[in-house]
Amino acid sequence: MISLFSVVKIIILFILVPFCLGLPANKVFKRDVISIPLSMAFGMAVMLALFQIFAVPMIYLNTSFNSLSNVWSLITVVLSVVSIIANKDMTHIKKNSSSKKEIDSFMTVIWIATIMLIVFQTWLLTFNMHTDTDDVRFISEALESYEKNTLLNYHPITGVKLNMLFDEMTKELVSPYPIFIANISRVIGVHPAVTAHFVFPLFLIPLCYGILYLIGKEYFDDDKKVAVYMLLISVILMFSFESVYALGYTLLTIIWQGRSIFATILLPFLVFYFWKSFEYEKMTFQYWICGLVLMMASADLSGMGIVMSMLLCITYAVTRVIHKKNICMSLCMFTLSIPNIMYFIYYLWVSNNWVKR
Repeated sequence: MISLFSVVKIIILFILVPFCLGLPANKVFKRDVISIPLSMAFGMAVMLALFQIFAVPMIYLNTSFNSLSNVWSLITVVLSVVSIIANKDMTHIKKNSSSKKEIDSFMTVIWIATIMLIVFQTWLLTFNMHTDTDDVRFISEALESYEKNTLLNYHPITGVKLNMLFDEMTKELVSPYPIFIANISRVIGVHPAVTAHFVFPLFLIPLCYGILYLIGKEYFDDDKKVAVYMLLISVILMFSFESVYALGYTLLTIIWQGRSIFATILLPFLVFYFWKSFEYEKMTFQYWICGLVLMMASADLSGMGIVMSMLLCITYAVTRVIHKKNICMSLCMFTLSIPNIMYFIYYLWVSNNWVKR
């Protein structure tokens, strides 16, 4: 049973904090009005990236979980306040740029149907039981931190205390997403299993559609086409269960897992980010920081996130050279992949040199 106080903290941590952290993205992407999907998605990426920055060295040093969680919470609160102060003029921009539009009955019907499908899909996973064997590892690792205040000191299946990390557990040294689940659980005061299977889907499924909406708005020049696109993609994803690797299955059954969040949210966001980069003749510092946040967030989620985001970044950097003949911009884009390259090298090192606890 989730207490009322926990519900308040869930709303703050999953809505208010990501929105505040994501406000700078509206200026980076040159938005005239505040985009809620863009703010929420980028804010979530900031939360993941911050955790990645502190978790990797603190796990290696075998510090306490509470210390890691406290540092992350403090920095997150400070950045949220700074973001609000630095972007307080965004409400003024929204007020001046708002304009009345005629209500289109066709678009209204399409959007109502789309929203109903998204709400149904969110309800389907949030309020119904789905079991997955990955719970044995990911939730167990989160539960260890949550209950014992340690970082990967116990085998997630046998429960035996370990003198060193080995085999698959070395992945969490580089992509500590299970510890992120424990961190969120500690902040909101909810059991890690409930956080993963109930709280995360409630917010992550709509967030996935928010990113898809951003891509649709960028690709189509007509609002009616965007509405139809969102309806079609929501229907396709709802019936995309042809295999356990299908995007629909990933979204509507295991969205709480790190690799699923990367595949459904961070990877489309990265595509959107690099797509927008072709509008720039040179890489601004703000735009570069935004890309770095997305790359670090991808690294936190899974090893797949490290490799695929790195390859995507390099691919777009090469494409930039071929398409725009802009070597300077391509080099700036390539530098975004350096942290992930370092994480990948670090993973190869720890795989061959077991880390003593």
